[in-house]
Amino acid sequence: MIGGASSVPGNAPDDRGVSPQIGFVLLVGMVIVGATLLAVTGWVLLDSLESESQAELTRSTIEVTDHGIATAASSGQMQTIPWEDANYRDDGEAYIVWHNGSVTGSNETVTIETIGAIEYELSDRTIAYQSGASWEVADGETRVVSSPNIGYDDDILQLHFTTLSQDAVSGTEAVVEPNPDSTLSDEIAIAADNATSEGYNDLTLVVESDYHDGWQTHLESAFGADNVTSNADTPFIDGADGVVEVTIENATETEPPKFLVTDDHGLTNDDLPGTNRFVDRADTALNVSADIRNNGDESDSQNVTFTVLDVDSVESDPKNVTRGGGEETAANLSIPPERHDNLTYGERHEYTVATEDDELDKPGSFYYAKQEDPYLNVSNPRVDGELAEDPNDPVNATGEHVTVEVDVHNLGAHNASESELELELESDSADWSGTNASTIDRTYGENATASWTFNRSLLPQGDLTATVDVIDDGNEVSGYLSIDDGIDPDSDEVNLPSNTEVNVSIVGVEMSNSNPLDCRNCRNAYVPDKTDGNFTTDGDGMTYSFDASSPDGSDDELEKSDEGGWVSPDGTEPEPSWECVDPGWFGGCNEHDYVWSWDTNELVWNEGSGYELTWEGDSGGIGSSPGNWQWDGPIERGSAPSDEIELLVDGYEIEWLPARADIVLQPVDEKNDPAGEPETIETEWSDTNLNRFDEPRPIYSHSFTTDERVSLMIDAASYSHPFCGGYGEQTVTDTYNGAIYDHIECTDEAVSGGNELVDLTADTETNETNVRVLGEEDTAIPELDPGVDRQEAVDDLLERPGVDVPVDENGELNLEENEFIFAFTLTHHPEQNNENPHLPGGESITPDEYWDIAHSQAGDPNFNDMIAHVEITPGSGTAGEDPELDVIDIGDETGSIEPIDTGDGSSPDQSGYDPDQVDVRSDEIIIG
Repeated sequence: MIGGASSVPGNAPDDRGVSPQIGFVLLVGMVIVGATLLAVTGWVLLDSLESESQAELTRSTIEVTDHGIATAASSGQMQTIPWEDANYRDDGEAYIVWHNGSVTGSNETVTIETIGAIEYELSDRTIAYQSGASWEVADGETRVVSSPNIGYDDDILQLHFTTLSQDAVSGTEAVVEPNPDSTLSDEIAIAADNATSEGYNDLTLVVESDYHDGWQTHLESAFGADNVTSNADTPFIDGADGVVEVTIENATETEPPKFLVTDDHGLTNDDLPGTNRFVDRADTALNVSADIRNNGDESDSQNVTFTVLDVDSVESDPKNVTRGGGEETAANLSIPPERHDNLTYGERHEYTVATEDDELDKPGSFYYAKQEDPYLNVSNPRVDGELAEDPNDPVNATGEHVTVEVDVHNLGAHNASESELELELESDSADWSGTNASTIDRTYGENATASWTFNRSLLPQGDLTATVDVIDDGNEVSGYLSIDDGIDPDSDEVNLPSNTEVNVSIVGVEMSNSNPLDCRNCRNAYVPDKTDGNFTTDGDGMTYSFDASSPDGSDDELEKSDEGGWVSPDGTEPEPSWECVDPGWFGGCNEHDYVWSWDTNELVWNEGSGYELTWEGDSGGIGSSPGNWQWDGPIERGSAPSDEIELLVDGYEIEWLPARADIVLQPVDEKNDPAGEPETIETEWSDTNLNRFDEPRPIYSHSFTTDERVSLMIDAASYSHPFCGGYGEQTVTDTYNGAIYDHIECTDEAVSGGNELVDLTADTETNETNVRVLGEEDTAIPELDPGVDRQEAVDDLLERPGVDVPVDENGELNLEENEFIFAFTLTHHPEQNNENPHLPGGESITPDEYWDIAHSQAGDPNFNDMIAHVEITPGSGTAGEDPELDVIDIGDETGSIEPIDTGDGSSPDQSGYDPDQVDVRSDEIIIG
């Protein structure tokens, strides 16, 4: 604002008020030069007049001179002035100083180095023109004939200087014109602006001139004698003579800095320009722009912040901005990506921009999106209005109808149109699932409920998982419910619709006596083919010596046989060694000699060439001492032929329990209740003993297609015939870990009936304990390793080619959709064979309890005695009724939610800034 000068007495008007406007008007730079005029106006020549008349004429001449200079300054055109009897003097300098209390402190100063004067010397006086004023000096006193334009005019403080300089002047006339090279006007404007920004309110004018008395008289008249000093020391001029100084306190009243937020431009990096929709990206900051204005006069700096209002810790770093008085420019502010964590996708957030003095009157707002494209987020699963997020506490649905609801929220920056939403209901304990797909619309940020209603009586009883999945871009969520009296899902069967292609494979049957019996007749054995294995030092059975004479010396080399022989795989050769060949008493030696020494622990047969060795086996008699070499190749029982190597080995007998399996189908209705009698399917392996020792184990497969809705079951049994009884045992002999095994197998007659150990029933009304169907959900085999010598592990049976079911180290099967495993326990039964272990209350144990026991303890029951693999391709159902997910109603609240509204913030009109009006006119005049 413009300050007043009410403290200045003198000729300043008494009713000026406390805040008069001040204008600084400076006419600078008149240059007087000699010239020949093109047009001459008539002048009254000064000849020999009387002194007073001469003075009067001089005063008139000065008035004409002043008019010419003023006209040149205002019009910019060349003017003529009289010059007869005139004399130019380099007199006067001035200083304009803005400050606060002292010119020696911080200030802004402009120097007028030369004011200049035109003088007329009369007989008794001198009359001078200087900076618009005329002085008359007579008898040592200076009289003000006309005042300089410095003082108040209609409450405006004016400082109007005119400086003069002389070029060559001759004759009775001169011309004046503006000087284009002066920079004084710009210097004064810059100083005045700087003074306002710095808040300098006091103004001091210092004038040094031979006419200082006239200056003093005028300044005292204009500003009051108390404010004017003369002949005082000043830091600007050496010496005090001829100096007059006036200080005007509070010449200006600058407003203190006040930083206002005048306009909000909103987000500068929204994905849809002008919408204030911001997409979260890992490397993108949240940016806004707002206009910040310093509504005061003084220049200053302040911190500006950008803050999201409805969350914690989402704020920009303070940005320090500098503004001069009245300056208004935009500030760009950023919240870095690492501070976006507390923002919520799909929501409208309000923000403000604030200085230390001000902030937005109305907050701005933006929409925070997860991605640019639509993204449907499903959450808050509910069953019959009750939150159903806890899998350990499913909602018990008891009404006639069951309603599943989820919230569907579009977190993207664009609208979603006809996005596909899929609901899958899946039984946790049975291989049952049903799906329903529908389409929904959501505007960006819209959050509404989608729902599905079912007939409860057509859902399987037990625990169910309801999963809602966005087929397009989005997520999935699961809710949990339980049905007490729905369809009974059996764990020992698979229900198939009609026209379903089915393949059933028995991929492994592993049952034998747990402790292999010693084979007393197979201790002596021989190596049938040297090329099928190698000798190592890992067991007992043989020693060897070289079939060659002792070395003659340390450089002797052992010859190889060209008809095949023994070599070391790593290329080590026999070497002569100096050893004791005849030990004496008390550790002494009667005779030393060279012997062959071979530093190797593995020997293999080389058909080309090698060393001949003499093998010596253990007779097995008292005092015998077998060597430490063992053959890892095939071994046969019996006495060795003369040309073969005979070994002493361990031998065992294993009895493999007979077992059978049959595929059974039974028609069922849509509730899986029996609709007909069970029927056994004839296969290529019906009435076959499936438990045989073969490497690799055989796979028994059968494929068929259903012609109606059926329940698929597998009937199985195991039999107890010690050493096969009268069913014609057959023996398979093999070598394993350096030992001989005799495998005793039963013929197919052993499974024709009688002496059953465990015999299962295949009927939909009978829920067997000893068979478990594993699908995509229930996938863990209790024990992979059978724990019995020579039985195959479950993972080896399932992961081999032709089956290809991955199994992890925890026994979890990676089954695909429409792929199942039937796992059997056939060496224990809670009723039929409740031994090792004995389970109390076996007759009342349920299938689920029996399955839990298998997972909680080692040994039987372990569900790894027989493994069947089933793959199906569901049919169209044209040959019978297939149940579908019975959806009674689908609900969607789309359109009921108000659209997200975003916009820039706003501030009230704050345009009342009133800067100090400084009229700086620099009319640079050249007189010529």
